[in-house]
Amino acid sequence: MYMLADRYVWRKDGMILESSSSLQIHQVDEGSTIHIARPTSRHEGFYQCFASNTFGTAVTVKALLRKASVFFAVILSVLYV
Repeated sequence: MYMLADRYVWRKDGMILESSSSLQIHQVDEGSTIHIARPTSRHEGFYQCFASNTFGTAVTVKALLRKASVFFAVILSVLYV
């Protein structure tokens, strides 16, 4: 059995992320998800999630997001922490 996190913090390049018009952070039943609807070069960088509960904090591997020459949508998520 695992213990779900009660707090999720997303960071981009070490800075705490907050939802905006182009980037939404969602809490789902068993994790957290980021959705970038219209990525631009300002969304490029390293993304990482910190999931915490009374037992401690788990950290995801950093994901590097880079803008391609074609349109793309990205969903990053952490589940079952």
